[in-house]
Amino acid sequence: MELVAHWRLSKQALIDLVFFCGVPIVLAMLSVVLGPHAATMGGAGATLYVLSLAIVPWCLTGLATQLVSKTAGRRLPLWLIAAIGAMAAGPFVSLYVYFVNSIALEILACAGRFAARDVQRGTSQIRRPVRGAGYRSLDRLCHHFP
Repeated sequence: MELVAHWRLSKQALIDLVFFCGVPIVLAMLSVVLGPHAATMGGAGATLYVLSLAIVPWCLTGLATQLVSKTAGRRLPLWLIAAIGAMAAGPFVSLYVYFVNSIALEILACAGRFAARDVQRGTSQIRRPVRGAGYRSLDRLCHHFP
């Protein structure tokens, strides 16, 4: 009984948990359903791609805001702490998004070879992405497939 009482969340903690976990997931799912990602990556790939671009930057910004809050204490207003936290997280979020997008571009470059036959037959609308920096090594891998 004591363990159950220990794990019980307060009402405010439950509201915070739903907000900080639910909002990025719901927005990511709306982006998958309403955006063009599902047509080019498929349902599972688009879900993984959009969730990785929604949850991790959200968490990085939250961590940066916590660090600013601990450093500043109660001297600054809450809106200023949130703004400084978001600005501090900006370079890290930008680097993370660049990393995820470079991986997705390389995967789509290889997938474009598989979809090229379907495009010629008119059964798919997948466009071949721009070639990235690591395209040569990936191109060798893709040549193994007809």
